[in-house]
Amino acid sequence: ASPPPESATPPGVSGAPFHLALDADPRAIPVESVGKKAHGLMVLQQLGLAVPPGVVLSIGAQAACQADGSLLAQLVAALPSIPGKRLMVRSSAVGEDGPSASFAGQLDSFQVDNDSAAIIVGIERCWASAANARLASYAEASQAQLGGLAVIVQQLIDPDYAGVYFTVHPTEEGCELLEYVEGHCEKLVQGEVLGVADRFEVRCDAAALRIIGPAQGA
Repeated sequence: ASPPPESATPPGVSGAPFHLALDADPRAIPVESVGKKAHGLMVLQQLGLAVPPGVVLSIGAQAACQADGSLLAQLVAALPSIPGKRLMVRSSAVGEDGPSASFAGQLDSFQVDNDSAAIIVGIERCWASAANARLASYAEASQAQLGGLAVIVQQLIDPDYAGVYFTVHPTEEGCELLEYVEGHCEKLVQGEVLGVADRFEVRCDAAALRIIGPAQGA
């Protein structure tokens, strides 16, 4: 088999390789080639935050792998080593989160063993989740569409706490919201602990970032 491309260019995404490390310089990576989630992780990494190591398969990888049935295995074999026994495979779609719609929870994420066969299955299942019924229903209701699906493959850590930070509060103007739970965040994002998770409201202004205490109803 021929070696995997180091910097193949998908249609419509100028200069974007099929896979990139999350410690890549985000200034050199178009957001539309990897989605906001992966691009945001690159930005956080550049700012010095502790981002678990990993890679992202770019938007163009899906169509290329569907056209060439052997390409995905070649790409996975060429990925840089990611530490840990378990990995998280998750979406980074163009248009996944925006001012008028959020596809959070509509695409599927998967915990997999850190071996090539399991990673391939996780990536394929993540791609396939773009065709699930709940995403189609949400897209119809919100009149929004995804612009392509990149996939993050990242070390799965064992956190003391994990959560979701909402930069737009669902009900309070000018306020942000943090929700978190002990352990992994899956039970929070799946709604299994709705009303039980710890919540803090954060208010931002030009002078300071202020935590103003537990959100009402927490």
